[in-house]
Amino acid sequence: MRFQKFINRHNILPKIEQQIGKKLVGYSNIASIFLIKALQQLNSNGRLAFILPFEFFNTGYGKEIKKTLIEKHLLKQIIIFANEKDIFPDATTTICILLCENNQLQQDIKITNIKTTQEIKDISNISNYYHHKLTNIQLPHQQKWTPIILSLISPQKIPEGFCQLSEYGTFKRGIATGANDFFALNKSRIEQLEINDKNVCLCITKSHLIKQTIFTDDDLDLLIKQDKRIYCLDVKESNSQAVINYLKLGEEKGYHQRYLTKNRNPWYKLEKREPAPILFGVFNRGRLKVIRNFTTGINFTCYHGFYANLLGHNLIDKLFIYLISDLGQEIIKMNKRSYGNQLDKFEPRDLNNGYCPNMKQFNYINQKDVNKIIKIAKIDEKKAILMSNHLIKQIINREITK
Repeated sequence: MRFQKFINRHNILPKIEQQIGKKLVGYSNIASIFLIKALQQLNSNGRLAFILPFEFFNTGYGKEIKKTLIEKHLLKQIIIFANEKDIFPDATTTICILLCENNQLQQDIKITNIKTTQEIKDISNISNYYHHKLTNIQLPHQQKWTPIILSLISPQKIPEGFCQLSEYGTFKRGIATGANDFFALNKSRIEQLEINDKNVCLCITKSHLIKQTIFTDDDLDLLIKQDKRIYCLDVKESNSQAVINYLKLGEEKGYHQRYLTKNRNPWYKLEKREPAPILFGVFNRGRLKVIRNFTTGINFTCYHGFYANLLGHNLIDKLFIYLISDLGQEIIKMNKRSYGNQLDKFEPRDLNNGYCPNMKQFNYINQKDVNKIIKIAKIDEKKAILMSNHLIKQIINREITK
């Protein structure tokens, strides 16, 4: 059970806040809470070495802790590991080490990147072993630190002129039902329950249901024929006897007392979502899962959905080919949250803060070429990626030759 679910369920967050004397975000993890407590107990000129997940630098709950580290000049060095599995073989998340000292001295923050276990054996004084330095100003607490730190050690840079993806719209999380087993239905179950079409909607309930980059009505129809759980209960007629019976069955099984459902009125009323033209996998290993959705299906929280604004409405396809390109994937990954074993997670804000070509740069790309890539992607994803790489390189080369 994840720590935040535990503290929410047992209502112990106020007790922890009282103990450490600091207001916490509900999604704080246990490592950050121990870090707060350790910093509070640090004596004058005392030193602290603290191991915690690297994703801490990108989280909302980390902002206030980062502020304390910077404003009180406590943080002296950040050590990250390219070979963390060799050093921490049982770790299920990424690892970094913070070296802190309560000496009140404003000093540059050293960044150390350990690549091999042999390096560790050869280090006689870790404070003298570093690869980069950052000033306090270069690490603003309100920003994600991961892209800043990785930009020092990674060859990947954000190309000139690129803007944040939020210029064109917004990624939003999928529908959180609080009880997927109850709300996700297949065709045979709907017929068995005698629930009519008005009280269900098409919905992508699990990530693995989509295996291709282009998702069409034909693909959706095939899943329906295979009797996959591709529908979601969407009560429009609460006086329908079939619906009443199914809701009663759900209450008998306690679905109405789940954490999310018990805070809704009525408990079975779900939030509204329109079908998203671009879907983005929440968890990824290796290549990021990006789907061009041509169906009317909505989605659960297995995907984030992109909703374009007026500026981005005509750029959906170009955004899609950018997101499947190698360059697009590497740039978006700069905002990832890593959980070890090459498992990356993205929150909507991580994606919205990612970078992509600006409007003028996208105009360098011919729409006919984009349409051709989408057509190819239906049958040959690898070829479509290579073609996307070529188009995105046109943007980069155009900027270089200006």
